[in-house]
Amino acid sequence: MVLGMATSQNSVSAPIDMHFGRCSWFCVYDTGTGEVGFVKNTFTSSNDSAGVQVVEMLEKLGVTVVVAGRFGNRVVDMLKGKGIQLIVVSKEKSVEDIINRTKQSKEL
Repeated sequence: MVLGMATSQNSVSAPIDMHFGRCSWFCVYDTGTGEVGFVKNTFTSSNDSAGVQVVEMLEKLGVTVVVAGRFGNRVVDMLKGKGIQLIVVSKEKSVEDIINRTKQSKEL
């Protein structure tokens, strides 16, 4: 499983961002290899399709699960159509919290 987590900073201590399409960074975590990386969201200033462009970017990276505080309706439909799971979490959760919960196989 490969997670794409919306965040405002390229740090595992950063909180999960509330805005999927307009967050500054995505942490990409591969549960199979344990590899953690960060990808800059270059679509933050797109007029109205930032979320759609982000979904396409994350799909190319092999992401199978996305994590954020909130998702737009178009993005939700697109993710479901591509078979990508979405998880809504509270702002109090950090990237590291999600990684640790995934390692322990706990519910996010």
